[in-house]
Amino acid sequence: MERGPNIPEGAVPPEGLRIFDELASVRMAQADVRQYGHIQYDTLRQIYNEELTYVAEGLNAPLRTTFTLEHTSDGLVDERGTQLLTSLARGRRAAEEAAYGDSRLWFNLQRTIHDYHEGQLLESMMLGETSFNTLASWSPMPEEAYVQLGLAKLESLGYQPKRLLGFIRIYQKISDTELKVVSLSVDNSDLMAFRMMAEQLGVQIPETEISDNYSAYRFTAHLSDHDQAQLPAALIRYYDKSMSQIYGGDFSAGRRASNEQESWSFIAAQKDLVEYYFAQLEILASQAVDAESLRRLKRELTYGFWAALKDRYNAHAAGELRQKHYDSPVVTSAVMRQEVMVAYSRAAARHETLVGCGGAIGVSSDLGDLSPENAMSSIMSDKQDSKESWVWKQGVCRIDNCPTRPSKTKVGPCHVCAGCQHLFDKGKDPMKTYTPAKNKTALAKVPTKQKVEIMS
Repeated sequence: MERGPNIPEGAVPPEGLRIFDELASVRMAQADVRQYGHIQYDTLRQIYNEELTYVAEGLNAPLRTTFTLEHTSDGLVDERGTQLLTSLARGRRAAEEAAYGDSRLWFNLQRTIHDYHEGQLLESMMLGETSFNTLASWSPMPEEAYVQLGLAKLESLGYQPKRLLGFIRIYQKISDTELKVVSLSVDNSDLMAFRMMAEQLGVQIPETEISDNYSAYRFTAHLSDHDQAQLPAALIRYYDKSMSQIYGGDFSAGRRASNEQESWSFIAAQKDLVEYYFAQLEILASQAVDAESLRRLKRELTYGFWAALKDRYNAHAAGELRQKHYDSPVVTSAVMRQEVMVAYSRAAARHETLVGCGGAIGVSSDLGDLSPENAMSSIMSDKQDSKESWVWKQGVCRIDNCPTRPSKTKVGPCHVCAGCQHLFDKGKDPMKTYTPAKNKTALAKVPTKQKVEIMS
């Protein structure tokens, strides 16, 4: 079993690779526009899957995603034709680059090495070189790294230590050209529960094994179509049964059992908000701005979209969500923009961070001047006196019902005035505290030719 890279003293890391790139989808769209004059259908599908999967991981809810890879003469490829092994190799090299800069991050490199080996097994399976047509693996929360590095650093790498989030991955050969991939989240990642689940499948994981090597102990079998279809539910059932035996009580995807809606299906049902988000992504891809400005705009757009989805999910769980429908596309877009901005302001004022596979997005106007470590510390700070270091500037408060609007006042990094920020700090919602401003423009009066701009 490999235990991590042996990095020579003074070695120079490879350059130019990123483990997490929030502009990947924008660049895919821009490449299509340059080559074809429009965004190709397959590109749109891949952007849709990648963007929504990332945001779905940021919701505090169970997650199940399903997609397919095509096996071609070039090997397994996604909808745009990108080779699986090429993507996995890039991820491994990016993790290696990070480990050169900080030897504590070797654990992340170790995981990408196992992922690459898994990709090689999948290629062999699709070529008919193996006796199995199904492979399952598991990726627990990196417990040892959590103890060593702490919450903020792990979140910056895309892990979710607050939920102790782990994943189960299932690969099913449907035909010689189609591979089905199912990813299942489990909260309260527990190594004993993962070992007990693996034992149900005949896979033995040593008690002394570290969490970063669990993905190297894989289940492989030749299953019928029926058994392949039943496997995802069976694995979750095995894991929850193990959790019940260890801790008592009932569990559902590692969470204390309740009637929660799975996050992917919930997001798919929010069609108005999803359509607004992808329309804004297309606008963003057409912007003639420098790379750093483009990155900032994309981060703000994704953060606001996630915050709005999170607010809706919480309202849905509380039985308060009422879906609204509007006849005019212009009015609908204006309503969505307002909802996203308000949700953005609330989440930013609470210093919440969106954490998904590969990396994290937080909010601070001064993040560009900080090192990654200090930036993450700024986002995650819970200290009330941290406002002493804020830069307050003249501006209009982002909270729609704020009594200072439409006049300018002193606003903080999140474009929230001191009065609204004080309410946020006390756990209150300014939108519910203040009554709507009397001079607020009615939605019915929104001009039909109004240009809808990306939140900035």
